Amino acid sequence: MPKPRYAQVSLEATPYYHCVSRCVRRAFLCGSDQLSGNSYEHRRQWIEDKLLKLAGVFAVDVCAYAIMSNHYHVVFFIDREKAENWSQEKVIHQWHQLFSGTLFSQRFLKGETLSQAEQRLLDKTVEEWRKRLMDISWFMRVLNEFIARQANFEDNYTGRFWEGRSSHKPYWMNQPWRRVWRMLTSTRFGPVWPIPPRPLTIPAFRNDSARHRRSHSPIIRNSKKNDC
Repeated sequence: MPKPRYAQVSLEATPYYHCVSRCVRRAFLCGSDQLSGNSYEHRRQWIEDKLLKLAGVFAVDVCAYAIMSNHYHVVFFIDREKAENWSQEKVIHQWHQLFSGTLFSQRFLKGETLSQAEQRLLDKTVEEWRKRLMDISWFMRVLNEFIARQANFEDNYTGRFWEGRSSHKPYWMNQPWRRVWRMLTSTRFGPVWPIPPRPLTIPAFRNDSARHRRSHSPIIRNSKKNDC
């Protein structure tokens, strides 16, 4: 029996989660359509730019990602400690980068004095925003809505772009370490995890994968690499 989203995420068990979103109606995230001859290579950059931008707004780190022709994978790290340490002003500022907020939050940032009743309402709203800013469902919601609007405008289409809600599951619970490591080194992992040494005959990686982005970083390339 399917579980609700709140029951699928347990930060006490693991802060790492693997999310997948898939297109419908033969939509493309990258590559070329063999039937029409249209190229959608530029959509890769849409996803990557928005993904990394949102990582600076949410208390969620992007550990790895890979963009395929009709779906993409992302591995997240939910940084609850960061979100809980944010001040009320910081939470409002982060939320306003995504949405317009409320009248009270706008007045608060302008330095206007709020009444006790207004402040209590704002406090309650800010705590709800704090939870959402470390929620991967909200992260994927904002990301997918942006991509769907861009793609539908370009395709002159108004129907559904994504296959319902994105799927996510705990990452470290159900996969052996070797398989996890192969997946992460084929995409991108955070700079605190060095890439283990590889033979000289490394296959070429596609430039739409995050592994390609990280392998070309001088910081990572010059860092000391330890065997795993």
